[in-house]
Amino acid sequence: PSSAASDVYKRQLNRRALVSLCIMLIAVFSLYDTFASFWKKDPLALVGGHSPLWLGVLYIFGAAMKKLRVPESMSSKKALLIYASAAVFTALFKITGDRLLRFVPGSLFVRDTSPTVLLCAAALLVAFARFKPGRKLTEFAVLFAPAAFGVYLLHVSPLVFEHVIGNRFAFIGRLPVSYTHLRAHE
Repeated sequence: PSSAASDVYKRQLNRRALVSLCIMLIAVFSLYDTFASFWKKDPLALVGGHSPLWLGVLYIFGAAMKKLRVPESMSSKKALLIYASAAVFTALFKITGDRLLRFVPGSLFVRDTSPTVLLCAAALLVAFARFKPGRKLTEFAVLFAPAAFGVYLLHVSPLVFEHVIGNRFAFIGRLPVSYTHLRAHE
């Protein structure tokens, strides 16, 4: 959806309709896409969260959070607790998912479109919505923000991953756990 169309919709929808829209967007674009990935399908062409369609859904979701005043109605502590809970659930499911449920891959919720990752993002948005950085932190961020985006672009580039980064650190995974543990505490 274009941002102009999204702006019109978010201004005209009442609270109930906006909440219903968000539930429908989460159900279709997050839940459905996550569980469709279980069968190695991408029916909505969200490309694991790297598509313009998914970015449009996130834009609408963020605009709805703003209109519904979610950041003002929840404390940062509660938002961080929600974030930690969703992150721990995702990590535990990744570690134990395929061992406990043999037919479900542990990586099911480790996707940008997963409901737990979406919940983490929303919780962090709420937690830091009222954060006011000082002058030094602002200067630091302004200096390094372009470099951080450049590093992100390099890491998601298939050519860079395959020819520069790919398997460069695989040897670490083959080290005995005791050796890795001892080296970390030297």
